[in-house]
Amino acid sequence: MSQTTEIVAHVVSGVVHSLRVSLYREWGVPYPWLRKSPMVRFKTDRAWPQPSPISDKMPAAVLHVPAEEKQEFLAQIVSRFQRQVTYSWVAAISYLKRTPHLDCPDDATFTRHLTHSVYAYFLTRELDDADRRLLAAHGIDSGSVWKSDLSPVSTVEPFPGLHCVGSACYFREVAPATFEVLGIAMVDRDFQLGALIQPVDGSAWKLAKVHALQGATYLSLFVTHPRCHFPMDAIIAVTRTCLPETHRVWKLLDPHMYLQVPLDYSVLHIKNGPGYNDPRLYYTAFSGGGRSQYRLFEYSFAGMAGHAAFPPYHFGFLLERERNAYLEFMAGYHQVILAFVREVLADMELDDAVREWAKQCAHYSRGFGPADGVLDKEQLAFRVATIMWNCSVVHSADHWEFFNIPMEHKPTRLRVPPPFEKRGQTFDAAALTHVEDRLRQYMWHELYVRPWPLRKLTDVDYGFEEPALQQANRGFADALAAYDKNLAGHGFIPLAEIATSIQY
Repeated sequence: MSQTTEIVAHVVSGVVHSLRVSLYREWGVPYPWLRKSPMVRFKTDRAWPQPSPISDKMPAAVLHVPAEEKQEFLAQIVSRFQRQVTYSWVAAISYLKRTPHLDCPDDATFTRHLTHSVYAYFLTRELDDADRRLLAAHGIDSGSVWKSDLSPVSTVEPFPGLHCVGSACYFREVAPATFEVLGIAMVDRDFQLGALIQPVDGSAWKLAKVHALQGATYLSLFVTHPRCHFPMDAIIAVTRTCLPETHRVWKLLDPHMYLQVPLDYSVLHIKNGPGYNDPRLYYTAFSGGGRSQYRLFEYSFAGMAGHAAFPPYHFGFLLERERNAYLEFMAGYHQVILAFVREVLADMELDDAVREWAKQCAHYSRGFGPADGVLDKEQLAFRVATIMWNCSVVHSADHWEFFNIPMEHKPTRLRVPPPFEKRGQTFDAAALTHVEDRLRQYMWHELYVRPWPLRKLTDVDYGFEEPALQQANRGFADALAAYDKNLAGHGFIPLAEIATSIQY
């Protein structure tokens, strides 16, 4: 079977599945697969945060999407999805002819991915005893060694024929923010380290890098990025419920809430979304079913004991982490936003509405503030600025960084076992994946990874009526532009690409 014929066969099968789903939803036409596995996981009519139906370790969910937001979501995002699902497989054929296989990056590129991109979230200075013993056995002093902890991936339960395991990658800091890779050890399902694979180990080393990059891909999607998305849902619901639309806090937050609630609902609770990973759909890219991948979501919020790179979530945690170049870049934007929010709130009374808002946010968002909602003006400004920053800068920067890592360096499905030992390994790029795997990866990348900013931070209008606040709005735009200009050549997301909200 030719590559094109195989791709068309997968597309036709996926289209038939989608049509049967639609017939079941609209007309009740029997579809045994759906009777066993309902498309909608949970329903409620309450427009308020509720316990997550996925896990009690997940943040509160908003399970009733207001009709007007649902309509906007259908018009702006679902319509795009439908166009891409219908037509993007044609472009996939061309891409796969040009790039039929995954690529193993050289050591410098691999190091840059793991230490100077969105993958830097997994870096930690904290080594455990097993790490030190493994390094010492190879004559490596653990001083100045950092670990990229990718071990949670070992909890994924892959489909037959596929492999998905965690790893520990070790780097030495040779200069501030400059690293060299020392080795990689695979991590089994009992979280035991395999042999230390080093750059001199030929095929085993190439395999180790490919499997480590798969792990970094998974953890970016299912552990670090969800911290940006899902804790904000409850805050959005509380904001829309507790504050009048004329309130300054509402006006500051409203542009940064655009489309997030329906988007997150579709990701978590609709089974044709990316999280559930229905293998019948040709745009689902991952190695395991939804159940084991949702387990990674749990690590995102509950943390993972014994793993310093994965502490439990609390509000504002990202600003407390040890800084690397990427986090420094984003933290600078937080200071610009905070200065603007301070100016807007300077003469605002801390009224009952904002106290109730803060009280409810504290209830639904761990670490937001005191349970009684009593905040001073500076504490309030910090929290409002952090919400705005998270939903605009952090979300857009993470997407942009991840998207710009070459797709060939972001494996989602691998068919060659990981190298727990150095000996007996061979590396054949063509054997790593099948055509089906690469088709799925391309479609997923186009639908869910490519940034699609609908409303940009540079254009935001907070709708202030007071002349002084309108001037503050204009000054904010100027301050953002000045920060971006001062960082020319930083290599991270340009200001012009930052969206106002979590809208893709």
